[in-house]
Amino acid sequence: MSNDYRMIWLYLVDSCSIAGIWKKDFRGLNFNCNTKITEKEFLEVFETRLIDRGNYFFIPKFLRFQCPKGLNSNKPAILSIIKELEQNNLILTVQQSLGNDFLIIKDKGKGTGQGKGEGKDTGTGTGTGTGIEHSNKTLDWFKNQIDSIFMESMKMNHKGKDIDQAIKDSYAHMAADPHRLARAEPSDCKKLLNTWLSNAKPNGSEPPKRKLAFEI
Repeated sequence: MSNDYRMIWLYLVDSCSIAGIWKKDFRGLNFNCNTKITEKEFLEVFETRLIDRGNYFFIPKFLRFQCPKGLNSNKPAILSIIKELEQNNLILTVQQSLGNDFLIIKDKGKGTGQGKGEGKDTGTGTGTGTGIEHSNKTLDWFKNQIDSIFMESMKMNHKGKDIDQAIKDSYAHMAADPHRLARAEPSDCKKLLNTWLSNAKPNGSEPPKRKLAFEI
């Protein structure tokens, strides 16, 4: 990765919110990093590292680095992060991207009510809701968007790489954002798979060393 891209990544993790949210501001990014990157080029480079939510990007890796023990805590800093994630409809996305350690357990709410007449009734109830759109697009659907001609092209351009695993990983990345999955088209699936394979290690190579959130 070039020095410009490294500088941009450091800028992102330094200027995003405590929840890993960076509101799109490419003018400010280019000014501070002394670059001229466009949003299209930005997505091609960093697509596997963040999730596009329209007017902002969510950086799961940053949240994992900031909260290595997850989000099940009553500490003020954690509660502030959870509040921001809720406000941006990212609760389900976080759980799907980062696993059970980031499963946010809601507090149970109780309610009581009185009925008219001779007797009085009371009751308790619990409920949770995320307000996030769900999609019924499965892994099989994702695979069906990859036509045979494109698949042959991937095999030629990415020899020695596990394409089947890349398809699964690409789908999991897309499914982490229900809104993105719901509006995804064949071209989106192909582009993501190609990007994923470009960053994948060849079969039999040593796995990459674990890096911190601010590293490339």
